[in-house]
Amino acid sequence: MNQEDIWTGSYYDLSIEFPLETKPHQLKDALSSAAQLKEFSLSILDDPLSPGELVYLQGSLGEFPCMLSVMVVEGEATWLDFSIPVQLFEKRYDVIYPLTVDKNRWLMEINELYISLAQTIYNSLPFQLAMIGEEVAGMTTSTTIDIATSKTMSTILPPSLQTKLHVETTGETLSNNLRFYLQIEGE
Repeated sequence: MNQEDIWTGSYYDLSIEFPLETKPHQLKDALSSAAQLKEFSLSILDDPLSPGELVYLQGSLGEFPCMLSVMVVEGEATWLDFSIPVQLFEKRYDVIYPLTVDKNRWLMEINELYISLAQTIYNSLPFQLAMIGEEVAGMTTSTTIDIATSKTMSTILPPSLQTKLHVETTGETLSNNLRFYLQIEGE
């Protein structure tokens, strides 16, 4: 399999939503802080972003190649999407679909990498919502998410969104009052 072939098919994502007014230098600083993690490597973004622009970068997360896309959606938000090709999991693990931790216990290792990455980024640049799962990028936003939608993916929620969804006392407590909610099987 050549390098280009790994970037086809579906992806297991960490999708992070920031306010629309997030500045390119803030994203660069947040990614620079994430680059301090030994499990993460990436070329750092140098070019400014304008609404509608999409930038792709390649790096690695743990043992897997990882693509980062940065997109500013006009009138909505700025998004960072970290994506690992699912076909790489299929080469290493016995993958059972749907791609959930209940069916694939090894997936928690990937979630832990994504959680660590999200916490480090949040320390530098607080986000509005983070989602983890297969093809979760673009599924919802911090303004449209509801409790039913939140159960269809794993999420990392800041305090304001925990309050909005009335989930302040559930989930796994992370740093900076973030909470991790694992996808509920069958949702």
